[in-house]
Amino acid sequence: MPPARLPQLTLKTLPSLATIGPLQPSLPKSKTHQLRAMASAAATTKCDWLVIVPDQPGKLEARMAVRSDHLKNVTPKVEEGFWKVGGATLDEPPKEGEPLKINGSCFIAHATTKEEVMVELKNDVYAKGEVWDFEKIQIMPFKPAFIKPLN
Repeated sequence: MPPARLPQLTLKTLPSLATIGPLQPSLPKSKTHQLRAMASAAATTKCDWLVIVPDQPGKLEARMAVRSDHLKNVTPKVEEGFWKVGGATLDEPPKEGEPLKINGSCFIAHATTKEEVMVELKNDVYAKGEVWDFEKIQIMPFKPAFIKPLN
């Protein structure tokens, strides 16, 4: 018995891509794809940020002039949980009976991105009054091992 003849394939006998639909990969998602998806999810997750903002030289008087406005303006963000810790950095430990030798500010922020932290800093009266030195600012992700409540 002679072998069965296969139909001849021509452009007329092949279905068009339009009738097949979009091509889908037949392989499972790669590790790279999974990592990209995880990175995107991580970008929307909040984390803590350590923020160190030195003052510009000679700006202590300007700082003290707007300090009460600064404290009043950060209060809503403290209550929302954006600012977890904040205070002045000093040249030396406080001495009884002497004024503090303030040289900047330090914070722990709880935010999604470094840019979100920077927006809050730039809206502060210390930034608008050119007290802070934005050339020397440090903002880095921070994972505290412990935080003891303040007394």
